[in-house]
Amino acid sequence: MVKKRGPKAAAAYHRHRDYVFREKMRSGKTRCPYCARERAEALTSNIEKLKADAQAAIAGADLPIGEVSVSGGEVFLRGVPFEQASDAEQLQASIGIAMALNPTLKVIRVRDGSLLDDEAMKTLATMADENDYQIWIERVDSSGQVGFVLEDGHVKGQEIPKEETPKRKSAIGGDAAKAE
Repeated sequence: MVKKRGPKAAAAYHRHRDYVFREKMRSGKTRCPYCARERAEALTSNIEKLKADAQAAIAGADLPIGEVSVSGGEVFLRGVPFEQASDAEQLQASIGIAMALNPTLKVIRVRDGSLLDDEAMKTLATMADENDYQIWIERVDSSGQVGFVLEDGHVKGQEIPKEETPKRKSAIGGDAAKAE
């Protein structure tokens, strides 16, 4: 059987509930729902300001490559999403960024250099010459006249020094070669 509360019991219950809520808020165990909404709005405003500051910094930055922009968390190169730019354009942009990020290390290694046509190779050579860099490019060449070939961790055609094998000791303590 459920007891019905009278008006005095209901008022006492509400006073107690309000008291508990105030004590929890004072101790930090709970937060006022209105305060949470205000805090969320303040944080959202701060995020929007940070996004605007980032856009302004990118727009005002002296980037090594032209026509780079960021919008909606995506990088654009000449108005096209970076992922959709050609491999050569992505590589040229990456080389420019690498040069700008570490101007003291004057060597850059390029993988997949076979994707570069002659014009892109000339562009990379010009970038390297203008900035006093060395660019090491991994590239397939079937003529055999350019570069070198690595095979089994060694330059192909280079004589590998043979290591002397140590003499074995026999079970008796002498050299195995003498025992035979």
